[in-house]
Amino acid sequence: MKFNIVNETNKLKAVILGTAEGFYQGPKINEGMRRYYGKTNGPTADRLASEYDQIKKKLQNYGVTVYQPQPSQAIPQQLAPRDIGFVVDDTFVFSSMTCESRKNEALAIQHIINQFAGNVLHTPEEVHLEGGNIVIDKGTLFVGIGIRTTPNAVDFLKTKFGTKYKIIPIHIHNHEEVIHLDAVFNILDEGFAIAYTKCLSPLPKELSTYTILEVTKKERDLGGCNFLSIDHKTKLFRAGLTGLIARLGSLGYTIEEVPWMEIKKTGTTGPRCAVLPLVRKAFGNQTT
Repeated sequence: MKFNIVNETNKLKAVILGTAEGFYQGPKINEGMRRYYGKTNGPTADRLASEYDQIKKKLQNYGVTVYQPQPSQAIPQQLAPRDIGFVVDDTFVFSSMTCESRKNEALAIQHIINQFAGNVLHTPEEVHLEGGNIVIDKGTLFVGIGIRTTPNAVDFLKTKFGTKYKIIPIHIHNHEEVIHLDAVFNILDEGFAIAYTKCLSPLPKELSTYTILEVTKKERDLGGCNFLSIDHKTKLFRAGLTGLIARLGSLGYTIEEVPWMEIKKTGTTGPRCAVLPLVRKAFGNQTT
């Protein structure tokens, strides 16, 4: 297969899913880790594996080919591959990670990337750019600027994709403890987004054409924006978002839920963090 991602919603064909194999509690680099690591109720590899297996089964039930990283003693966890890379059109971009403990994660997916046709691009070390801060839609790359992605990432992306895509920065208020854009903003469908806009300012004018479904702070904390689109009408959410899921069901969306009791202890926000899309179906018959 060839890399192909042009939006967040065309039918998924191939992904990298995180793995709990080889997991151990490493440096505390996010709120979940600080709260649970080193505690008696901290996350364990066995319990994490059970939840990741359920995500894998959900994806495979929809015909998605699922790859997973190779375990490595040099890597504390490989639960959120979304951050370590992303695809734009036919190009896979390796991120430049902010935290030292995550920089080796790219090595564990190289064997997967080698199996695909298309281009491969490495972000320069002087640019901090993580995949959770990239949302792609309608010829636009929205780039979250905050504690894990620096402003020079916009310039880097413009040099590589600016002839075909608008590169639009969205600034994240760090005091909200939001690491990545996809914790507070995601595309639900064409012209339709889910967001917690209170920590995004100013909103770019490009979003004025979108209908935005605003989530509450509690829904945001439960990963209400961090869902994965299997296709235009089928979405994968972490369990527990009863009200939001009911609202989406009334709008005609099919919602698949997966347990997140253990994964949340690692600071992994939701299914979008746990899955790195490599191929979505091209425009045309997008649901088959």
